[in-house]
Amino acid sequence: NAVLAQVNQYKSEYSDNKIMRSEQEILEPLNTIREATLEFGFFRDKPKYVSDMGLYQGHVIGPKVEETYLSLLEFRYLPSLMKQLAVDLSQANSEEEELETLRVFRMLTDKGGRQDKVVTNYFAQVWQQAFPNNVKTQEQLMEHLNYALMHTDLQGLRRDGNQDAIRVMRPYDHLIQQTQEALGSVSIAERVYRNLKQSANAALGAPLDLKTAVGPVFDLVFEQRVSNGQALDIPQLLTQKGFNSYFLPQSESVSELALVDSWVLGQTTVAQFSLEDKQVLRQKIRDLYVADYTNTWRSAINDVDVKYFADINEAVSVFSQFMGPQQPMNRLLNTVEKNTQLFPNLPQDDKARLALMESSQYKVAAMIALPFADIDGLLAQKDQQPAYISEVMSAMQQVYSYLKAIQDAP
Repeated sequence: NAVLAQVNQYKSEYSDNKIMRSEQEILEPLNTIREATLEFGFFRDKPKYVSDMGLYQGHVIGPKVEETYLSLLEFRYLPSLMKQLAVDLSQANSEEEELETLRVFRMLTDKGGRQDKVVTNYFAQVWQQAFPNNVKTQEQLMEHLNYALMHTDLQGLRRDGNQDAIRVMRPYDHLIQQTQEALGSVSIAERVYRNLKQSANAALGAPLDLKTAVGPVFDLVFEQRVSNGQALDIPQLLTQKGFNSYFLPQSESVSELALVDSWVLGQTTVAQFSLEDKQVLRQKIRDLYVADYTNTWRSAINDVDVKYFADINEAVSVFSQFMGPQQPMNRLLNTVEKNTQLFPNLPQDDKARLALMESSQYKVAAMIALPFADIDGLLAQKDQQPAYISEVMSAMQQVYSYLKAIQDAP
């Protein structure tokens, strides 16, 4: 009787025509029905017919009470959360915020791709900000959300033709479709790689400055083809340090969430993905990384030119710096080689060496090294012959001596 009285109280006080505009306002009816459910405990956890000395009636009344509770969750509570998400979606400051909010909306309403933690983590932050000094309210809202995530599926009801589900979801169709189309213009791999670059910038620090790597002598012998350009600033992700300490571990741990986003964006109808799906995504990310890496270093190299000299005095000055102890040419080439020859040390054991050469680390390093083979080859010694850079420097020494003789002539 107590249970039925609470249910009847809910039905009389909170009819379908009553509009409740916020999560906090809807808490009272939610708590009323939840208390009614708890009068008999959670009937799902009780063995049917054999409980409380045979007097337990939860399996008779429990489903009726839960039906009322689920109806309130599905058609009152979840719509209030959907409304909050729609506001957040329209006020998002970036595509990543849009995607995060869209992800929560889709997982809240569709059990087929639901990840409970994604939804609960989002609303935990929302409610902490909305009710900063009211832990009880936050906890009660979360209890109802957890139950809803376990037992509701608005999208499933909609597919089955449930008119109430259609009614509460239809107002958001245009916003969701519009957001999916806008975000879907960027592939999942491109989005993951872009996020990887942003997080790497924060984690790895300032870019590698080629000028600094060469030293103060850079400005005495070199100049940039593009004045005030940024080509000589190499993001740390695109360096030896970034390759080994950041890209390799991060690219191998591509999260399930990245793949699920294809479902979030409506590009796939299922949210279950195989190991092969993950491998394909990782390879696409590696390809983007290799292209970015090689293009960035190629642009940097192409932006470096030997300093223009207007007369013999300037020529002698530039050549003297090239031939001096600071060796700017060698420093530049060494920096390029260090950051484009990324191969791991190969073990002596044949089997282990072959296994390493088949690894993604080795394959990515090979793709990065290929475009710079000629430049990196300047420093390499072959068959006990001196490196080609030695011949270049020898020729420059002869030119320098010739120019110096002319300059010193009476």
